[in-house]
Amino acid sequence: MRFGDPNPDFGIAITPETINVRKGQKGEIAVSISRVGGFTGDVTVTAPDTKPIKVKLTPPVVTAPGDTATFNFKIKKKAAVGSYQLVFSGRDGAGRERTATVTLVVS
Repeated sequence: MRFGDPNPDFGIAITPETINVRKGQKGEIAVSISRVGGFTGDVTVTAPDTKPIKVKLTPPVVTAPGDTATFNFKIKKKAAVGSYQLVFSGRDGAGRERTATVTLVVS
């Protein structure tokens, strides 16, 4: 994505890029949607499959007309300690896809 581009487009990002959590903890991950060149369409953001690492993300998909898609997380008691890269994907009505990554550090 280039800023100043006259073509409508979007990008997604997650801040902070690293989230430190403990087993049993709950919280939110907010995916920011930047809109450039007059882009006004909905962006559908899909959460990664986190079942194998014992992290529950809900809802699995958010369609956002605005600038944020919010996902709730719960770190299950059986989650393994470690660092995990979670890649969220955003897609617009034209089929363009963008990704954003957050590192989840479970202790």
